[in-house]
Amino acid sequence: MTTSIVKPLLAAIAAALALLGLYFGALTLVSGWEFTLEQFQTYWYFVTALAAGFGVQVGLFLYLRAPVHGARNQGVVLATSGTTSTATMLYAQA
Repeated sequence: MTTSIVKPLLAAIAAALALLGLYFGALTLVSGWEFTLEQFQTYWYFVTALAAGFGVQVGLFLYLRAPVHGARNQGVVLATSGTTSTATMLYAQA
């Protein structure tokens, strides 16, 4: 059984970009665009590492989901880890 790497890779990139979009959107709404850029320039390595890690989680989840049968709560694990990553990133900016 062969699993294609293209779909998980695209999903990982999309998830990382979505998390970055959420970061920029939430911080801009709360504090304005100049503050958002200043914070990103200061903490870019943390923010991008967190987004990349979330992207890896999503990619691995989709890649490993196909061969694993019988696990019913896969979506719950992904939602929980994604919510935790997002909350951590937003809390770090507070």
